[in-house]
Amino acid sequence: MSQPQLPFDEELQRFRARTANERGRYRALVLLGTGQTTTAALLIGALEPERVAILLTERTRSKGFVEEVAQILHTSAAPWLVPDGNYETADAVYRGLKYVLDQWHASWPDLDRRTIAADVTGGFATMSVGLAKAAHVLRLKTVYVRSDYADIGGRSQPVPGTQQLEFPPDPYAVFGDLEAAEAQRLYAAHDYAGAERIFADLEQRVPGGPDAHRYAG
Repeated sequence: MSQPQLPFDEELQRFRARTANERGRYRALVLLGTGQTTTAALLIGALEPERVAILLTERTRSKGFVEEVAQILHTSAAPWLVPDGNYETADAVYRGLKYVLDQWHASWPDLDRRTIAADVTGGFATMSVGLAKAAHVLRLKTVYVRSDYADIGGRSQPVPGTQQLEFPPDPYAVFGDLEAAEAQRLYAAHDYAGAERIFADLEQRVPGGPDAHRYAG
């Protein structure tokens, strides 16, 4: 069944209303440029980051992904950082993200990584996995846009106006006990520095949780 078209301005208005508490919280946004131009435009328009970086594949670069996103938003893509290269694999995403962060920190030394959002919605599987793993290691904020899907024009596509912003939880929220056990093992083996590092990491990654006091060391 075909779905009624929704003007992008109204689509963005609904998404902005749902994400009002997040507006201005993230100073920078990293996107994977595949085929979801509307999703990318919604995130830029709703979160209003100061800087945007987009990692493209050869196909999306040739199809004008960045230009289409800018056109949807009635803005210029000139300020956005779009590294050369093909970022279809996880390894390529790692290298692309490192380049982006190096560029940002060179001109923006006070940028806190925790204020960088990494969107894993629009990439191919290996791209999304790569960005999610890198974001976890670097402590960037992982974001995901969940939508209802329907047959639109013969393809399964997000239903306009149904998008919701989600934040995949830090795995430490579940696996903290395993890490705490490893820290205790290191402590018993007199590796106090290793144990302290894990406990400090847990305390930071699981702040205020019901078991947080156990990770204080």
